[in-house]
Amino acid sequence: VRSIICNIIIVFEQYFSSQYETLVVSNPECYFEDRQIPVTELFRSSIQKTLSNLISKEVESNMFDSLKTLDKVKTKSKIDIDRYISIRKEFEEIYYRRNVYVHAMGYANKMYIEHVDPKFTGDVKVGDKLVCDDVYLENALLTTYKIICSLYFEMLNNANAKPEDHNELLDIGFEALQNEKYKLAEYIFGLLRHKKDFEFSYRAIYEVDYILALKLMNNDITKNLNEFDVSIATDNFRIAKECLLENFENVYNMLMKTYPNSFCAQQIREWPIFLGFRKSEYYTKFLDMHKKDFEVFVFEGEKQEESQLLLE
Repeated sequence: VRSIICNIIIVFEQYFSSQYETLVVSNPECYFEDRQIPVTELFRSSIQKTLSNLISKEVESNMFDSLKTLDKVKTKSKIDIDRYISIRKEFEEIYYRRNVYVHAMGYANKMYIEHVDPKFTGDVKVGDKLVCDDVYLENALLTTYKIICSLYFEMLNNANAKPEDHNELLDIGFEALQNEKYKLAEYIFGLLRHKKDFEFSYRAIYEVDYILALKLMNNDITKNLNEFDVSIATDNFRIAKECLLENFENVYNMLMKTYPNSFCAQQIREWPIFLGFRKSEYYTKFLDMHKKDFEVFVFEGEKQEESQLLLE
């Protein structure tokens, strides 16, 4: 447990240090304000080497307490990981629990009680053993993944990144949906849907996948669907909304008119938006009409039949 929880923090700090270096290099006036370099250092090595050493020392010295460094980048670069969805307090609990396992053999100390939000400490008192079972560690990994995604999202905003520059986050969210990591998907698309200045096609993708993540976690999505206007949308977004509404007969009829321009066979077969549709009788009917497109040929040596229909 000690090894795992330590490595969780190490992973975050490794990523954070690389982003912190980017911020320092892009805005040195802010991070080296009033900093002086002795003339002797300039004589010992090149200016480039001196600056490189200065940057390395700045990053290294600020990774001893990454929570304080989060405060620093919030002040100097306006990088706020809690801007849209609160995540820091959850991470602080993991951070200080790591300290407890390193320095107090897993027994809660005064620092843990004083620094962690009561929402996460509950009835824990000084001297109580902190449980770190599989469920806790999985949640800790999820929280760390979220905070890294939030930091990356903030870095993109800081750099005035274009919509297409957010596609890596989009891919991570999509993969989370496919792998049934719905909480992570909800978080990522919850961030992306705040890009109100993006064109409709990007915003619609984020909104569809956000609502889908909520739906797959059995949340009520009625309000979200009512607010999701597809009156000016292309066929694919209209079909996606019908999937969310579970109007599978409408999905079938619309696909029959628009396939493959709206969605290709691979998208229908793989995108989680079609999960419900793929379990309906209408999907079977659709497959019967497009058998060749949905055939999967298996390479020689695989322990499967030479071809099969993907029903899910």
